[in-house]
Amino acid sequence: MSNYCFYSQDALALAQSAGVDVIINSYAEQHKKQTYILCRPLSNEDVKYDYDRAIAVFSSGIKPFFIDFGDDDDLFEEYQEDFLEDVSYLAEKFKYRDKIGRKKSWQILFESLSRNDIDFKKLEVETKESRVIDLIISLIVGSINDTSRINLEANNLLDTIKSKIILFDTDQTKFVFQSGFGKKSVIQGLAGSGKTELLLHKLKEIYSKNP
Repeated sequence: MSNYCFYSQDALALAQSAGVDVIINSYAEQHKKQTYILCRPLSNEDVKYDYDRAIAVFSSGIKPFFIDFGDDDDLFEEYQEDFLEDVSYLAEKFKYRDKIGRKKSWQILFESLSRNDIDFKKLEVETKESRVIDLIISLIVGSINDTSRINLEANNLLDTIKSKIILFDTDQTKFVFQSGFGKKSVIQGLAGSGKTELLLHKLKEIYSKNP
């Protein structure tokens, strides 16, 4: 598995069952891009869907896409709608709506693909769309940004840097959502690298699952 990929356990099983993980891992490794393969938003993990034969794939610079591994078109369509509704809920909860708009304005960025027809080149998007997608990814993985500092229209280097969208990398995501709940969690890193933020997310995850 590529170090650039984060799979939720249920998504990994589905992707491996059809060999889709090989295609995704190859893309992430070749382009050195953090890629997230999930069945539901990590930041809303307590939600349950009626359909458990589909995954969603997210990576900066390309359209997010759904893949169906079952044979029920109606349930797959319902799954996609539920997933998008959860993104909309998170956007409202964390005040992202002012930046990405209502669901009708960004749901067109999502694609539905056959597991035999994954072409990342066809999924590439323009810079502004890419920044909207980055904000959606940050919602999905729980790497919440202060949207008051983000300008999606930034067109010069300085404004772009000031408007940087912070995303958890795959190692950080694994630390928050996959490492075990022992008596002690240890993290190392340079000053200003976000250790406190990660530990706060870890605490939230522990207490939400063990109230």
